[in-house]
Amino acid sequence: MNIFGLITKAVGPVTELIDSLHTSEEEKLQAKAALLKMETSFVGHVLALEKATLEAQSSVIIQEAKADSWLTRTWRPLLMVWFAGLAGAHWMGLTPATLPAETVADLFFIVKLGIGGYVGGRSVEKTVPAVIEALKKRSE
Repeated sequence: MNIFGLITKAVGPVTELIDSLHTSEEEKLQAKAALLKMETSFVGHVLALEKATLEAQSSVIIQEAKADSWLTRTWRPLLMVWFAGLAGAHWMGLTPATLPAETVADLFFIVKLGIGGYVGGRSVEKTVPAVIEALKKRSE
């Protein structure tokens, strides 16, 4: 379960508890508004942390790309080409039949992670600032 699912799972019962209180509708709405503001703030902090993590990771990759050594600059792309080549070789039937299915699944996972990490990382990098800004406006 991701962090957002966890937040929703935690807030849902509290909202139901507010509904069951024997208070006026106005007090219930105030309590729900306060809860929503808390939830929005928490989600904003989680997104900010995720953004900081991605920025730190991208900083490492940028520094590697700027390095003087060709090996430091190219080890990640070379590794992904190697794993993609192994996955392709398996797909074309060029690997031993005794290769365990778990090893093949791990290999495809590495390739999927490498490709998805780049595409997903770029998507998150582009969308997180907009989501944080929208959450700030929503909580005001």
